[in-house]
Order: sequence, then structure tokens, then C-alpha cells
Amino acid sequence: MELERKHRESAFTEKWKYPIPVLSKCGVYKIQCNEYSAVYIGKIGRELKTRLAQHQNSNRSSFGVHILNSGHDFDSAEVHLLHPMGKGSKLGPLKIRELPEPNMNLK
Repeated sequence: MELERKHRESAFTEKWKYPIPVLSKCGVYKIQCNEYSAVYIGKIGRELKTRLAQHQNSNRSSFGVHILNSGHDFDSAEVHLLHPMGKGSKLGPLKIRELPEPNMNLK
């Protein structure tokens, strides 16, 4: 009995001994430009670092277009994994929940 308990505890601590780096996870993420108020909310079922590489010099993402047009440095942008999780139907609603409220005073 004692040996079994120690084995379970050992297995639990081994699981958390080497945490998965954030850039190797997937889920809902936010990229924010530090030089301007541009924010991009996205969802990814692959590793986050793969998607960030696509944003970096791409005219196919709105954040990539912002970086290319403004000359801002992509490496200074803040990246946050808001909801880490695997692929699935929960990613869409979580992304929608993170979108900022529209500003009705804009003209």
C-alpha cells in the first residue's frame, strides 16, 4: 500500500517537473503591438509558435499587415495565451468571449 502511494505521488510530480512551454501549446491567444493599440485575438489548434511565425511577415493576417505597413517590430509585440487547450469546438466561443466590445462612438 505504501509503495503504491509513493508511486502515484512520483508519477504526479514527474508530470509537472518539465512544464510545456507556452509557445508549444495551442488555444486562444492575443497579440498586442507595444507601439500602437493594435490587438489581434486568434485561436490555434497547433503550436502557438507556428502561428506566430505565420503572422510575423504575412499580409494574410491583420496583425501581419499592421506590422508590415507600420514598420513596427514584431519581436516587441506582447503575446498572451489566454485559454490553453487542445483542438475542439470550445475554441470558437472562447475567442468570441475575448474580443473587445465595439466602440459605438467611432465615426
